[in-house]
Amino acid sequence: GVRFPPGLPDASGATRSFDAGGWGRRRGRDEGTGQFVKTARLESTRGASAVTGWVSRSRVFLAQVKNEMERVTWPTRKEVYATTLVVLVTSAFFGLYLSGLDLVLVRLAGFLFSTFGAQ
Repeated sequence: GVRFPPGLPDASGATRSFDAGGWGRRRGRDEGTGQFVKTARLESTRGASAVTGWVSRSRVFLAQVKNEMERVTWPTRKEVYATTLVVLVTSAFFGLYLSGLDLVLVRLAGFLFSTFGAQ
């Protein structure tokens, strides 16, 4: 069968693990005896709470996106022109270099094939 490693403890010392019912049961130490015990199944996120949870998570996500976008250092117009020019010149150089190399190799292969009788 498939074996799952034990769950990691959270801040309260309880661990989260997998059981036949799926993820969502907690094992923690009983305060009185110190023994590990399974507690009640965690509350489901279905129904109206799922919709409000989705909306609040979306708001938090969008707020974090806005915060990160304010931290971005945008390039100036001069920097964009300079990097664009570098990309275009480099692309043109390597395009010409590779086409020249291809032309030399094709002619070399043609010479070798004609010299050794293969047509």
